[in-house]
Amino acid sequence: MREKIETKLSVFGFGGLQNLVTLFNILERENISINDVRQFIAFALKRREENEIGFQKMIAKRDKEMRKLAGNCPKCKTPLRIRTIHSPKGKANVYGYRSHYFCGNEECDYEKYSKEPVKILVKKMVRR
Repeated sequence: MREKIETKLSVFGFGGLQNLVTLFNILERENISINDVRQFIAFALKRREENEIGFQKMIAKRDKEMRKLAGNCPKCKTPLRIRTIHSPKGKANVYGYRSHYFCGNEECDYEKYSKEPVKILVKKMVRR
């Protein structure tokens, strides 16, 4: 029996096995079955997936709104995208730019830089 345990559970390491024993002790003391744990995990995974889907929808909606606000590329009329530049003024950011407009079309090379942060630019765009 010892060899079977060593073979099957060795991938978890000694610390993992100690955690397993602790977990079993807690489950036994609280009268929680392994099936209860399986049901909880299934519920938690479903909730996590729902949250992820909701998050992805929120991001897509925000991106769509940002594209409307940023306007279209003057070269190809594709919606512009905007991103924050995190590098402070210095060697990597000589002019101190804080935001960057760029065309969403991979074949177009249009880009425009601004010294104003995205937050300020968005406020200005909303006022238009």
